[in-house]
Amino acid sequence: FLVLTSAWEGIPNVVLEAQAYGLPVIVPRAIADGSELVTDGEDGLVYDAAVQGDLERCMALLMDDRDLRVRLGAAAWHRAVRRHQRDAAGDWLRLIDSLPEERR
Repeated sequence: FLVLTSAWEGIPNVVLEAQAYGLPVIVPRAIADGSELVTDGEDGLVYDAAVQGDLERCMALLMDDRDLRVRLGAAAWHRAVRRHQRDAAGDWLRLIDSLPEERR
């Protein structure tokens, strides 16, 4: 999984790339709210930076629950495909899919 700790980057490409690889992401609420980037508990986790220990809670959830990681990762991949299949950004998803498994 990918953890994004900075809320000052807008919608960072690294989150989109992680989702395209099928990785669940953990992002701060400041990025998730209103961005349609991550839906908490559906295709990633959202933490509240103002709540002490919330990021650690999210990380522990994903570290301790393989099924949750797989479910969120699959949903993240589907979100990335839906988001980009209709535009030129979808080209890089097709490129990733064309790579041999060991190079992904």
